[in-house]
Amino acid sequence: MNNILKILFLLPIILITSCNEDDYETPPSFTDLFITMSSGANEVRDSEVNQFFSFSDISAGALVTEWTIPDNSFFLEGPIPNNLPHHDSYIKEPVTNTSNEKTVSVLFKKGNSDTRIKYYGEFADSTSYRYNVFDVETNTSIEDTIATVNIDGKWIAEHEFSIDVYDTVVAKPEIRYLNETIIDYENTSVVTLNVGDKLIIEDQSNFVENNNARPHFTTWKVLTNEENEEDRITIDSQSLDREGDFEKKVIDTITFNTIGDYKIELLSRRSRTETLNESSDTFIIPTTFNVEP
Repeated sequence: MNNILKILFLLPIILITSCNEDDYETPPSFTDLFITMSSGANEVRDSEVNQFFSFSDISAGALVTEWTIPDNSFFLEGPIPNNLPHHDSYIKEPVTNTSNEKTVSVLFKKGNSDTRIKYYGEFADSTSYRYNVFDVETNTSIEDTIATVNIDGKWIAEHEFSIDVYDTVVAKPEIRYLNETIIDYENTSVVTLNVGDKLIIEDQSNFVENNNARPHFTTWKVLTNEENEEDRITIDSQSLDREGDFEKKVIDTITFNTIGDYKIELLSRRSRTETLNESSDTFIIPTTFNVEP
């Protein structure tokens, strides 16, 4: 009987102790800082306007995680398909430039070759994380390190990840006479030429202000001037390649050998890569080029 009473007396204590243990959160016993990115092990981290890049803090022992993104970028919520031309419908509401989520996907709306994504983490103990980045100045892979620093008793990690965000290609031609006089095609309806005359065409798409699209290829065409663009016939064309030199000026000469009225069209294109979609733009110069005998 005494044993039964002892058991009944101890049972509530056991239950209370058990509940308290469940409510108690023990500090992490293991600390290891580790960040994964949608680029994987690739040391080149790039994206493009209207596409997104993802980060995941899968660290052990992380007490606080915070991401901060710049203007013209947005956090998304998913699941998010990869094959869409735009992802605006996945923008997380309310719009903010900080998030405490472990995994974030960031949508970019403006190109910038040094788009900075800030990471902040608090940890139970000191830790560090090493990863490789591509240094465009030395054209080599270098190692970067994120390491915690003890500030007021907290182990804090702060780091900025740099993403090369490509803008959308914008075609921009310049037309000049052989004496280098520029033709103001925005305000010139007709230019009269003689058979055999030549004009200089330059693709300035790679030098559009506040645009870092970096197109690889240029194609210009001389077209007949039918009112319906689908009826126009190409009488001359040429394709040129920057060959990876984005400071290179792409210049060519057009010779008009046939009487008639013509339009000039410029196509500027960035080719598709493993991480970037193809981007292209076509510009038809509004001036009509009238070739006489």
